[in-house]
Amino acid sequence: MDKNLIFHETMPLVSVLLPVFNGEEYIEQTIRSILNQSYSNFELIIINDCSIDQTENIVQSFDDDRIRYYKHAENLRLIATLNEGLELSRGKYIARIDADDIAHCERLKKQVEFLEQNQEYVLVGTNVGLIKHNLITDEVIKYYAENNDLRFAMCFYCPFIHPSIMMRNSVIQSNNLKFNKEFLHAEDYDFWTRLSKYGMIANLDCVLTYYRIHENQISARFKNHQLEMMKKIQENYRLTLFKNHTSSALKVLFQESFKCDVANFKILFLFLPSSEIKSSFYYRYVLKKLRECIFESNKIYVSDFFKIINKRKELQLSGVQIIKLIVKLVV
Repeated sequence: MDKNLIFHETMPLVSVLLPVFNGEEYIEQTIRSILNQSYSNFELIIINDCSIDQTENIVQSFDDDRIRYYKHAENLRLIATLNEGLELSRGKYIARIDADDIAHCERLKKQVEFLEQNQEYVLVGTNVGLIKHNLITDEVIKYYAENNDLRFAMCFYCPFIHPSIMMRNSVIQSNNLKFNKEFLHAEDYDFWTRLSKYGMIANLDCVLTYYRIHENQISARFKNHQLEMMKKIQENYRLTLFKNHTSSALKVLFQESFKCDVANFKILFLFLPSSEIKSSFYYRYVLKKLRECIFESNKIYVSDFFKIINKRKELQLSGVQIIKLIVKLVV
């Protein structure tokens, strides 16, 4: 696709999903940032989850046929509202935005462009700029961009900013994917781990979303519960990603501190020629763990290391790869 292509109504429909509860303070800015997109073929689905402030009046002050407005008679909370939004979305792609964030005017165009050019991808996020005290700052949240790095990163944290993402709707519908109420306050993290089973994932390496930082955010109000949910998600995801390894072996790989002995060194060494994931982030992580075993313990000696190295055939490593490995570990 030509980067200079002017988008028009024959281009894919995008469903922009905007749930809101008592969002009067910022929602006008959010809506304007979507309506002013350079990519015009979208529907903006606004679901008012029984707000008791001026949210409805602000939404209804906009006269634009692309807005589809829904209002709950009772407060159903975020996860139920998000799942309703997935059902209502008619677009080829679903984009998210929250009622306190702002989209760059080129955001939808660039994300559609990426997904149209890369049919194997099911999810794409963006870097985000931070809004503090109602001002867009120079601060940026930037996660890994490449598929394999992101897959491994999800073993530790959520490497996507929820209101920055765009998803392929056909994959969601054909696999009946929903946000899971079991993972309240971390439902997006769980959703990305499951969606990633059906295709590749990416972040565009540019700021296309502006994310507001304030004291009423979920991550600030429910931090402890969120961390508990994230731990459960990580345990489930690691077992799925590294399905060829035992849970006991995964504990050795992912524990922050572990017993540095020959047995654990051998377990870690088996993770190097991984068939599950090929990522520079993953490779650096395993090498760091191996270094800890060699240099930070009195029980692992260089002689033990070379005994294991001699098993390179069963590890499917060539002599050249072994030499490179030794250099990386020792230097």
